[in-house]
Amino acid sequence: MKKTFFWLLLMMFCAFNTKAQNIEVSQSGRFAVFTLTGDDYAHWLEDAFSNDRQMVQRLSKQLYQKFNDDFDFIVYVLNEDELLPSFPYYGISSQVRITDEGVGNRYFDYSKGYGSDGRLFQVLHLPYKNAIESGPFLHEIFHHWGNFAIPTIDFDNEPYGSNGGSHWGVTGGSGRGQLGGFVQSEMKKDGNTYTIPSFGLNASGGNGVPYNELELYLMGLIPVSEVSPFSVFRHINSYSWDNTSRTFTIVADDVQTYTPQRLESELGKRVPDYTMSQKEFNAMFVVLTLNPLTNAQIKHYDETIERFCRVGDDGQSWLYNFYEATGGRAKFLCGDLHESVKGDAIRIISPNTNTPALEMYSTCSIEWNASVSGNVKIQLMRDGAPVKTIASNIPAMAGKYEWIVDLDGSPNYTNYYIKVTSENNGQVYAESAKFNVKVPDSEICSINGHVYDFAGKPVSGAWVTSGSKLPSIDCSFEDAGNSGYMVSGYYQTEIEFQPSNKVINQFSFRVFTNQPTLVDGLTTGIINKDKEILYSVDLTADQVKSSLWTEVDIPEGLIVTPGETYYIFLYDNNADYNTLACYFAFVGKDDASKYCYRVTTSDGVATKTNSTGAYSLRQSLNWSGKLRAFADGMNFSPIDIQPLAASAYNIDFYDNVTLNTISVTAIKTEFFTNETINKTFFTVTGNYSNGKSVKLSQDDFTISPTSFATAGTHSITITSGDKSAYVSVKIEEPKLDYIAVTPPTKTTYFVGDVFDKSGMVVTAHYDNNTTADVTSQCTLSGFDSETAGTKTVTATFDGKSATFSVTIKTPEIVDYTFVSPSKTTYQIGEEFSNAGFSLVANYENGVSVNVTDQCAISGFQASKSGKFELTFTYKDFVKVIQYEVEATENQQQEDPQQEDPKTAVENIAQNNVRIWSYDRNIHIENYVGKVYIFDLGGRLVRTFTTNDSTTEFTLSNTGIYIVKTMVVTAKVSLQN
Repeated sequence: MKKTFFWLLLMMFCAFNTKAQNIEVSQSGRFAVFTLTGDDYAHWLEDAFSNDRQMVQRLSKQLYQKFNDDFDFIVYVLNEDELLPSFPYYGISSQVRITDEGVGNRYFDYSKGYGSDGRLFQVLHLPYKNAIESGPFLHEIFHHWGNFAIPTIDFDNEPYGSNGGSHWGVTGGSGRGQLGGFVQSEMKKDGNTYTIPSFGLNASGGNGVPYNELELYLMGLIPVSEVSPFSVFRHINSYSWDNTSRTFTIVADDVQTYTPQRLESELGKRVPDYTMSQKEFNAMFVVLTLNPLTNAQIKHYDETIERFCRVGDDGQSWLYNFYEATGGRAKFLCGDLHESVKGDAIRIISPNTNTPALEMYSTCSIEWNASVSGNVKIQLMRDGAPVKTIASNIPAMAGKYEWIVDLDGSPNYTNYYIKVTSENNGQVYAESAKFNVKVPDSEICSINGHVYDFAGKPVSGAWVTSGSKLPSIDCSFEDAGNSGYMVSGYYQTEIEFQPSNKVINQFSFRVFTNQPTLVDGLTTGIINKDKEILYSVDLTADQVKSSLWTEVDIPEGLIVTPGETYYIFLYDNNADYNTLACYFAFVGKDDASKYCYRVTTSDGVATKTNSTGAYSLRQSLNWSGKLRAFADGMNFSPIDIQPLAASAYNIDFYDNVTLNTISVTAIKTEFFTNETINKTFFTVTGNYSNGKSVKLSQDDFTISPTSFATAGTHSITITSGDKSAYVSVKIEEPKLDYIAVTPPTKTTYFVGDVFDKSGMVVTAHYDNNTTADVTSQCTLSGFDSETAGTKTVTATFDGKSATFSVTIKTPEIVDYTFVSPSKTTYQIGEEFSNAGFSLVANYENGVSVNVTDQCAISGFQASKSGKFELTFTYKDFVKVIQYEVEATENQQQEDPQQEDPKTAVENIAQNNVRIWSYDRNIHIENYVGKVYIFDLGGRLVRTFTTNDSTTEFTLSNTGIYIVKTMVVTAKVSLQN
């Protein structure tokens, strides 16, 4: 088998490198696919477009052998993801025919050398596939008009082209042009010094900029009068670049201005002018490839070509298509290449590749285009042979025939096509695309049901088939090597097999999916020897099991011809031809149970049950026969099916094998009281009537009882169906291992508080890993709140202890309650009264203590009238209140008024009263009664009553004082 595969690879390699050139039109008609030989492709990669004009002309002539001369441009696009090192450009063009006057070049026409009869303007080469959309496609198209217009230079004064003009170089314009140049309005001039923001000499960013005014004029899309004047540098003395400001500074003495008049004077008038010039251009896009395109590549070319040729916004704000780049003035059209194909006397329009599966007995409209007269015959074909004649002697010009789809008993439903031939000479005019036929649901019966074992348990993975035998692995492939077989390209991985039976029910494959990681999954299926798809399915990345078997079921079965060659194909939509995307898992001949692929076949429709034992298969109405089920170690009786008449049936299968006995092996036989005994502790084996012994799943047996409340030796009964076995177990009481305590919610107390156990939980832990709450059964010790400090509380249960700590605090005063004395008004000379006064200290533990007797009171005097302050003090408490001293009416008469010191008499002797001073002494004679002494501020310093006719007293401070009696007032000066 290994050698067979080796020669298969070798033959594929040889065919791959020697296959003939092939030109096909894409389904959309937007582009052609030119499949080159290996030699031609290799030569093209050596830049044959630039170096081998004969090859370019040869390929172009081959195109014109297939297509009419309908094109102004041929665009060759190389089917490569990236630009290869062999190409020194991102795009290139070759001028074939110039007919416009006033664009700087003479008339010439080389179109015949390319196979065109005077229509083709230009041939372009884009050396990688993204150049269509990102550029420089617009740039290369414009070279048809912009190769020879005006002489231009680069920074080193080198001209562009033989006479300049193939690129704009250091030239201004209304905008950055497709051939380069700067924006004229951004140039700043200071003498012969010019400052210009960054720009390109040859290009301006691919398809990211539109054509500027000069370019639009040369293309014949605007009048010369709409071209704004612009500067052309003819000689540069020096230049520099500032990377910070992104500007060029150029010193030049020869800078010329081009106006519309000068353009027309140098180039001549443009003929045809913008009113008569061509504004719609037809293009043929040709993808050059070595291998057939993948679906992803076809999608890419379809989308990018459509966007570039769209007459309107391409939906990409950062890019311009041709219509947008010309400001909507011109169109670059790709058309439908099918309409340009030569020699199709009849072309079938429908059925086509987009036609969904046709339903039996429905009406199918067969449509075609014809350019011949006479009558035609319409046939239904499959595998190159006629299935039936649909219609005869139909006028070719009718273009349409309504066919009632009927296969006339054909056993297959895939890969049909329509063939139209001449009734006159048998010439084959056309063949349609392949299509499938499906039987309508009204003609199909769905058979559903379950497969159960002897105990009524669902069986997963059982086969249910309408055939006579168990579906089996009919074909497989193994290899002793370690090399991988690349999965990429179009059906690039194809494994050949020849089935022995007529129905393929399942196929499997083993792949590695990490070379690199498979992201979007695989498309897989079965194709015939002509590489026509018979069955396909898309698998997600999650469905493809790396290095394990990936099974693909075909629920209704694929009808095949035994002994014919078929292929399993694997196809990664996102893989390019040079990227290793997925490998077959080759495992070697020493393990013959493992293969690269397997094909399961039978002689009937078959399916497997799912995880719930359910199955579903479909058969046509009126089918009759036997329905069978197969599963390892089980025996199911076939079920006779009379001709199916209803749309659905439910048929269940039950295993005929009986269970004789069960045997039990105990993994564990010692348990604790009340411990749950579950099925995991026992291995149960079923001994069946067919001589087989099978380990039962836990769903297949029960145990009873599942726990015991008392210690001792007990028996457990294990039952499966009607069979039982017994196991002896030893039950023990669990022993206390330790206790753990969760402290109560309250762990901080004040001196004198009572313990609060709210929130406290004491948990007993036993040696059987069980626990119990024993809070109410434990004893507590160690709590003492008589003194402050940290105390350890011990919980004890059944000889085990656990502790926690509490904190005892001395309470602090948080605030005071103060009640002022009732009496706040006094008479001169009256004693203080604290009646009504109280002071209470409030502690943080909620206790309040009366400290009235411990409170100090200061500041009381009643010797004179007025408002005064009384201060109450206790520890950190201080309270100040006001009280008032009033004089009686008599006291008010005696009370001296403040005297003006200026009116007082010093050392007076009057009315027999004599007042004088010496040192700090005041002497009064001949007076008995009240005496008041004021300082010069009017403040009463002292008052007293004399009882003798002569009085003398001393003041502690020196100064001038006023002495007032009820008779006279005197000013005295006291000194040391």
